[in-house]
Amino acid sequence: MKHWNWLFALVAMMGCAPTLAPPEAGPQSGDSGPQPPTSPEEADSDSDSDADTDTDTDSDSGDTDVEVLPPAQSMAEVSPRPGVFVDPLTVALASADDVGDVHACVGTPRAVCAMSRTDSLTLDESGVVYAQVVIEGVPGPVSAFPYVRVDDEVAAFTSNLPILVAWTDLAYDDFWVNTPVALLTFDDPTGRTDLSDPADVASRARLRIRGSSSAGLAKKNFDLELWAADSSDDAPASMLGMPADGDWVLHAPSYYDDALVRNALGYALSRDMGRYAPRTAFSEMFLVVGDRVLTYDQYVGVYVVTEEIERGSDRVDVQRLDEDDVALPEVTGGYVFKRDREGEPGEGFYAGDGGGAFSFMDP
Repeated sequence: MKHWNWLFALVAMMGCAPTLAPPEAGPQSGDSGPQPPTSPEEADSDSDSDADTDTDTDSDSGDTDVEVLPPAQSMAEVSPRPGVFVDPLTVALASADDVGDVHACVGTPRAVCAMSRTDSLTLDESGVVYAQVVIEGVPGPVSAFPYVRVDDEVAAFTSNLPILVAWTDLAYDDFWVNTPVALLTFDDPTGRTDLSDPADVASRARLRIRGSSSAGLAKKNFDLELWAADSSDDAPASMLGMPADGDWVLHAPSYYDDALVRNALGYALSRDMGRYAPRTAFSEMFLVVGDRVLTYDQYVGVYVVTEEIERGSDRVDVQRLDEDDVALPEVTGGYVFKRDREGEPGEGFYAGDGGGAFSFMDP
């Protein structure tokens, strides 16, 4: 193609521009059309090509059956969807793709129970329905569907805030360590929230008491982590309209904040000024501990659902730093630090004259 470019430049210098057809558009000046093959091999190749072309003209003359293979995996579905119930509840189970057999059981938030083939289960108390679809002997992914039984009084409860329901069959003292719970969230942004509709979020999760001096108060603050159906792996979900994530804080405004809004207000002002601060959402919460039926005795008040401060595109949006990032420029960050008690030796450092330690959060 270099001679074409040279010719175009030469003619342009003479004050006119040629009209050039690309070589494949047709025979150029001096061509006499298609040329005969120059070797026996080319002739054989051309004849094979023509034969293939002739054969293709008949390819649509008959119908061809195409076998559609079933999916290798399918998810279990339930009806009704997870939520609360008053009277004994029958949960119907099915395969989302109408293949295989559904295996299921009713257990607690702690771990998957032994599943067997069934198309329905009946609950007369709070429980987690674990289910999976088995196709030709191969079990598929496990799903967890929590249901919480409530009494008539709680069933009639409404609020102008979202409602959280957390249930565990363990004791309250267990919350000092990671404690599996079943979590349900309900939110009606257009009116009053009630418990009659299916839950917006229905997940296994874990709660753990957080704080130091505040941990001694009657109303506890909690770390909340949403869990997968069959493991303690994160299972990100959108909480009360905030971006999906697995890690959250349930902040308990109480003795030091009679207005219940001070932390949330401070965060909102920071965001309004263009500075980072966690998003928050107010809620009313029930925490069922040990019992299998939720009553008003388990109402624990107003909680502020707060994004946990951590690195992430919807949290602290700084560059990820991996273990092998030990040279410039990668080693410059990003980093996330927290101003807190020092903890174990080597976990924090001091800077400036302010006193107190900075601890490494990420990495």
